[in-house]
Amino acid sequence: MAHWIRDFLTSSPKRFKSTPNLSVSGDEEEYTPHHNIDRISNGDYETVAASQTDQVLGGSGAIGDYLLRVAITPGTTSPGAVTVKDGGGSAITVFTGGASSVADLKTFFVDIGMTSKVGAWTMTTGANVSAIAIGNFT
Repeated sequence: MAHWIRDFLTSSPKRFKSTPNLSVSGDEEEYTPHHNIDRISNGDYETVAASQTDQVLGGSGAIGDYLLRVAITPGTTSPGAVTVKDGGGSAITVFTGGASSVADLKTFFVDIGMTSKVGAWTMTTGANVSAIAIGNFT
C-alpha cells in the first residue's frame, strides 16, 4: 500500500512509509497538511517580554492560526509561569514556573502543535520569564 503526501512548497506528491494519526484507505491516498512548518523560514515568530498579559500572537490573530512551539527563557531560577489562550478561552499552562523551577537560565522549548479554534492566540508571561512563540500567525 503506497501513501502520498503533497509537498506544500512545490505542490508535488511525495511518497511516505507511515504517518501516525493518518487513516488511509485504498491503494493510494494524498494528504495535504493545513500547515507547513518544516523549517523556521516557513513560520512566524512573536517575542513576548516578561510580565506581559494576553499579548496577541501575530498582527491581529485569527481562527486557524497555528502555534508550533514556544521558546522559554527564564531570567532567574525562580521565573513566573507562561500560558497561552485560544481566543478568549481558558489559559493553557505551557510552563508552570515557581520557586527553583529551573536549574539554570538556558532557553528551552515546549512543543504545542495546535491550531486556534476560537480566535487569536494570546500569551501571558510572568515575572522574570520571556518567550518566543513560533508558528503561523495572522
